[in-house]
Amino acid sequence: LALENLDMDQEVTVTKSCMVGESSIYLEDGEILTVRELLYGLLLKSGNDAAVALAQAVSGTAADFGVLMNERAAELGCVNTHFNNPHGLPDKDHYTTAGDYYKIVLEASKHPEFMEIIGTHSYTIHAKKPDGTTRDYSFKNTNKMLPGSGEKFEYEYMLGGKTGYTDAAQSAFVGISQKGDMRVITVVFGSTTEGKWIDSIRLMNYGFATYERYDPVELYRARPLTVNVDGADPSDANGGVLTLDITAP
Repeated sequence: LALENLDMDQEVTVTKSCMVGESSIYLEDGEILTVRELLYGLLLKSGNDAAVALAQAVSGTAADFGVLMNERAAELGCVNTHFNNPHGLPDKDHYTTAGDYYKIVLEASKHPEFMEIIGTHSYTIHAKKPDGTTRDYSFKNTNKMLPGSGEKFEYEYMLGGKTGYTDAAQSAFVGISQKGDMRVITVVFGSTTEGKWIDSIRLMNYGFATYERYDPVELYRARPLTVNVDGADPSDANGGVLTLDITAP
């Protein structure tokens, strides 16, 4: 929603209400950051404060943004999802499923900015403070499957992903990988610290080994579809046989 409604270079002023606790990029009241910086803080560092700041920039309040999240989720066909906040901290009316989350991530992956951010190893924000000084803060991507990370779970086909954790949800990870022209999105919920990486690798390997991409035009040409029409005019040049006309775009 931030990518759909905000300019990446738009500046956002932080309010005290952004400080919701847990994982953060340590935003302070009155600081000014760009939407780009907040998105990096959200997607690399799991900044809950960045999530609220973006929500307020889009809708004015986190509550109003929650309404927008639910509307957008419904548009994407997420029938088992309800959002009550923009950061994902536990709430009895805040829930989703792996299947629904796949739909959300698939839509997000259509934005080049999103793919660039989740594939970045580290980033530094330069928050402008009310007194005119700047607070620099650097952080690393929490995705241990990212190529070049040097981690034992590094995965050569990984494009990017997002980790998550709460006591209620346990460890979670959504990953986007690509081998050749085939892209695979995996969603793992309710896992463990290392289990989410192991399960994701197994799912990605399964996807690449089991499925192939096919050109629908070539598939049709190999087995063209024809239909015999009852009661066709005897003078019909095709003898009452309809053939699907399919051409490459």
